[in-house]
Amino acid sequence: MEQHAYHVQKQRAERNSKKQRSESQENARKPQEIQLSITETLWNQVLLAFKDIQKELQEDARIRGMSNCSGISMSSASSIGITLPPRSCNAQGQ
Repeated sequence: MEQHAYHVQKQRAERNSKKQRSESQENARKPQEIQLSITETLWNQVLLAFKDIQKELQEDARIRGMSNCSGISMSSASSIGITLPPRSCNAQGQ
């Protein structure tokens, strides 16, 4: 009978040990999962910020592309017979 009680007690101890190890592993994973979630959230915010900046730059480039940086609009130049060479805004310091 003592042997049976010892065996039952040993099984309980093994189950408790396994349960504690399992809980310990789960608790160790939780901070990593939280950190991963925070990292993903921050990365998504960075991506959104870059997309917003990209849209602003594209809009700015579109607007700058409409003005040819020469001081004379292309339609005015062509109507009076002036042919303007292609110029970049940076070359003129604007």
